[in-house]
Amino acid sequence: MQLTVQEDGVRLGAADLKVAGTLAVAAIMLRWGIDPFIGDKHQFVPAYAALAAATWLRGWRCGLFVAIACLVTGEMFPPVSPVDQVPSHVAVAYMGYLAMTSLIVSVAEWLRRERLDAMLAELQLRDAHQRKSEFMALLGHELRNPLAAIALGGKLLKAGSLDPATARNTLEMLERQAGHMTKLVSDLMDIARLETGKLSLNREAVDVFQVVQDAVDDVRGATSARHQKIVLLQPAPAGTMRADPLRLRQILINLLQNASKFSPPGSAIEVVLKGNDHAVTVSVRDQGVGIDPSQLEAIFEPFVQLGGEPVADRSLGLGLPLTRQLAKMHGGNVRARSGGRGKGAEFLVVLPRVLPGEAPAEAPAAPPSGHAEPLVAAAAGAKAATRVLVVDDNDDSAATLALLLQLHGHDASTAHDGHGALQAVFKQPPDVVFLDIGLPGMSGLEVARRIRELDIEQPVLIALTGWTSQEDRRRALAAGFDLHLAKPVSPELIEEALTLARQPRAAASSAAEENAG
Repeated sequence: MQLTVQEDGVRLGAADLKVAGTLAVAAIMLRWGIDPFIGDKHQFVPAYAALAAATWLRGWRCGLFVAIACLVTGEMFPPVSPVDQVPSHVAVAYMGYLAMTSLIVSVAEWLRRERLDAMLAELQLRDAHQRKSEFMALLGHELRNPLAAIALGGKLLKAGSLDPATARNTLEMLERQAGHMTKLVSDLMDIARLETGKLSLNREAVDVFQVVQDAVDDVRGATSARHQKIVLLQPAPAGTMRADPLRLRQILINLLQNASKFSPPGSAIEVVLKGNDHAVTVSVRDQGVGIDPSQLEAIFEPFVQLGGEPVADRSLGLGLPLTRQLAKMHGGNVRARSGGRGKGAEFLVVLPRVLPGEAPAEAPAAPPSGHAEPLVAAAAGAKAATRVLVVDDNDDSAATLALLLQLHGHDASTAHDGHGALQAVFKQPPDVVFLDIGLPGMSGLEVARRIRELDIEQPVLIALTGWTSQEDRRRALAAGFDLHLAKPVSPELIEEALTLARQPRAAASSAAEENAG
């Protein structure tokens, strides 16, 4: 037998009816046990069983209702003994009934809440496990798709039978799929860092409109492919604010990509930027599938996808949770609005200009860089380094980067572990070392420390790694690295980093510490 308890969203079953019966018997025995001491109108005794069972099954309100009903009903029966007619005994009986009612209802409600909390916790664990299982299955699907395309594209290029136009299209496809995988992995790592408290912000004065414009430009390629139009409106100048420009742009890109994904081809996406003395508001409004009002908060939970959508439109359910957490780290929040299915959706980002105790933002000297992670300011007219060592335990990664460097005229060689790197550096000191941190046996941090101890002309050490938290950056700089770059890195940023090889090492280190955050 299953009894639905609507207020709690769980079900009490046959075992719980047995508990209710046990409580009822215990209540009667307890009352009969103290009856010789305070006396009672015995027609009240059956009420204790009823209110105990009612409280257990339906809650304290139902228990009190049954208690009152039993009191009224009991008064309709004649006294069972002459002593029940004595006013003092009647007063004691009512007081005893009130005390026993309070005791039984309180104990039954406490036991019931304990039971319901345990049942709800179990249901939540099952739901979380189910969502994570679905997420892992979807993650495998999402990773296999670009991997399959990359593998096939690589084989086609390797065959060498493609005409120039087809080869160029194939390369563009490889770049798109690699970018898709990069975003998946980046979102996964950001969620993991958020859960462990290792994600931090590098707040600075930023031009809000410029950051929003950069985010819009970043997604125009995807929206153009779907013939969608992004309309950017700024009713009044938004000015500057204290924020991490990279994470702020990440917030906006996530919302714009989400709007594009769930909007039909040819539709418009409206971005409205507003500001006042205290806060900045960015609204992203689409004309897409909309959101059921019951899901407006659930969509901000990790591993949750919008229900009822075709599989092709599903996502990993990480973008919105990450977006909200990044907004909260800035002292703001993200809210969703929708009139329901088929009525579009609006996401509203509200961020304070400064956090309490911070100094007001000063206007930035220049717009934020267009790079995904602007770590290096290239020295104008600097000559590129010519001797480069790439150290990575992934043979393909090392060989690919070395090939890229060679194509740009550099003398590039590779090593695949810490000992090999030290031998290569000692044998012929390079100008620049691209060094992975996660090497087997001897970590890249230890390799960097040992290189700095060698009596050689010191190279520029650049960490090229997937370990990208602020703590990872600090450890890298403390170990002797000049720069910390996150995988994957663009060829343009590689070239910018190489210009530091022509600068004095002290200046390079100073620039690195200034920009590596």
